[in-house]
Amino acid sequence: PALGIANKHNRHIDMTEYDKAGETEGEGRKAADEEDNRERRAEILTAAVPLYHRRNGSLSLAREVAEEGYRIATQIGSTYAAPLGGAVLGYVTQMLGDYESSIMWFERTLAHARPLIDFVPFMSVIPLGGLGGVCLDISPKLVDRVVEAHSEALKLLKSPSGAPAGGTGRADLGFDVRAMGGVEGAGGELRNGWTGPPN
Repeated sequence: PALGIANKHNRHIDMTEYDKAGETEGEGRKAADEEDNRERRAEILTAAVPLYHRRNGSLSLAREVAEEGYRIATQIGSTYAAPLGGAVLGYVTQMLGDYESSIMWFERTLAHARPLIDFVPFMSVIPLGGLGGVCLDISPKLVDRVVEAHSEALKLLKSPSGAPAGGTGRADLGFDVRAMGGVEGAGGELRNGWTGPPN
C-alpha cells in the first residue's frame, strides 16, 4: 500500500492537484510507517511533501520535512531519494535566501548524482541548473561558475537519458541566460523546456 499511495501522492504533485496531494500526504506516511518501509518514507518526505508545502508558501516546513527525508535516505543508502531530496533542499534554501546552504545542497546532490551519470545523467542536470542559478543570485561576478555548470548541464541534456530533466534544467538555464542579458537565448531554452529538449 505504501508504494501505491506514494505514487498517487507524487502524481497529484506532478499534475498540480495540490488539494488532492494534501489529502494523501498523511496516508502515505502512515502506510510507510505501518510497513516499516523507510525507503518509501524517504521518497515521500524528500519530494512530494516538501513540494506541497513549498507551493503553499510554507518554506520552513518544506525544508524541515525534506531534511528529515534526506536523513532517512542517506541512512539507508537510497540512490534515488537522497539526490532528489538534496535538489529540493537546494531550491527551498535558495528561496529562503540562504545561499550558502543552497550551494551546499546542490553540491551534495551532485556528489550523489555523479556516480550514476552513465546511467541516469538527468539526476546531475537538476543540481547543475540549480547551482548556476544560485551563483547568479549571489553575484554576477560568479558568471564563470554559472557558465561551467550550465555547459555541463546542456551536454547532459543532449543525451536521451539526460532529456527527462529538460523541463527543470532548461527552465533554470533559460532564466539564468535572461538574467545575464541573453533574452533571445533565454526564450529558446524556456521553449525547449516546455516542449521537450532538442536532439
